[in-house]
Amino acid sequence: MGNPWLNKISNKIKSLFVKSQTLNQDDDDLLELPQFLKIDIKQYVESLDCPQAYQDSVQEAIAPILKKWLQDPEADNSIVLLGNAVENIAKIIDNSIENWKGDRSSLEIITPLPFPQRPRNIFTITEQIKQSFELHPQVEIENLEEIDIIPDEESLEDRTTIIVIPCLDQLFLRDIEGWDGVIFLREIIIHNPNCFWIIGCNHLAWDFLDYVCQIKAYFNTIHSLPPLDGEMLKNWLDPVIKTVVSNKWKKNQPKINNIADQDDHDQNYWTYLAEESSGVSSIALNLWINSLRFNRDDVDEENISQITFEQILDTESTHTLHQITPSLPDLPSLTIDDRYLLHSVLIHGHISRPHLGLSLGEPESQIEAQIQQLLRESILQRKNGALSITFDHYPKLKNELINNNFFVGNV
Repeated sequence: MGNPWLNKISNKIKSLFVKSQTLNQDDDDLLELPQFLKIDIKQYVESLDCPQAYQDSVQEAIAPILKKWLQDPEADNSIVLLGNAVENIAKIIDNSIENWKGDRSSLEIITPLPFPQRPRNIFTITEQIKQSFELHPQVEIENLEEIDIIPDEESLEDRTTIIVIPCLDQLFLRDIEGWDGVIFLREIIIHNPNCFWIIGCNHLAWDFLDYVCQIKAYFNTIHSLPPLDGEMLKNWLDPVIKTVVSNKWKKNQPKINNIADQDDHDQNYWTYLAEESSGVSSIALNLWINSLRFNRDDVDEENISQITFEQILDTESTHTLHQITPSLPDLPSLTIDDRYLLHSVLIHGHISRPHLGLSLGEPESQIEAQIQQLLRESILQRKNGALSITFDHYPKLKNELINNNFFVGNV
């Protein structure tokens, strides 16, 4: 087995090598994709399952804990799955369970709290949690302090339910009493050992909840999603690469005499993409799409807006896409107020304007101009009425916050 430190240095050198190679390309021969095509490609990839490496990691983490819970009345009844603040943890959990290969035919899986974002009135979360569980009589929610939680062998027969909480970070707000709902949910989990709980959350939200309500003390099994390497990213994007890049690449590109050199260049590209994206799939996807280019000779620039995604997918078309070196955008200069605002967005994953104002102790009107500026600079993005950090600005923003003494944990 090779020395991990030497392997890491070797990969870094290879990444720098491929960057210098690719930067020597004549950019005058290449055209950036129009924004609408980037969106189409992104939506196509997002319609696929999340990376298999994520699914394998989640399934392998859950399997032994679930098995023990089914056999041992005193076993832990929960697992917390932590991911990056810009990763879609809910989808990762959903794909992992949907594609589960283990024996769970006798287990009912329910998602009673599928909140895609916080309720408008944050102080109704506890009541909404209660109402959601009233539809599932196997979950005790009344007089929790009076429930005898000492399980016995006979209770194993009642263990037929898996409960998924995909977005714990959408059940609280950094405000006075803004995490009461999480405390209530925590008590439900503790006092219902005959249900198995799978809880998704981002790292920074989890660390914040531990600070305000010591949540880590109540959950023994915590699993973090792994960073993806170049091979994992390539395997995930392979269906798109084969259709959009590889098939026509072989047909339209001049032959390369040394196949080994071509393979090395390809491997180095994905290694570099993994390093630039910090192994986070959502960041890697954006960087990969932004690295795609048309050959200027293959398109009519005046009619480039008429090229459709379907035409790119057509293996008979001449619209070959090329991959250039993926690179993170520069982070615009930030004020201290910007950093506080962006740090709050990271804690909450995605958040509405009114809730962001509450979390900062400011009226919404007071922070609107600041939000607009950050949106124009593409540091913030807006989707379904909520604000979140733009994926490809995240790595440099994280470093910016660390350098200015903001706690970001493992986000």
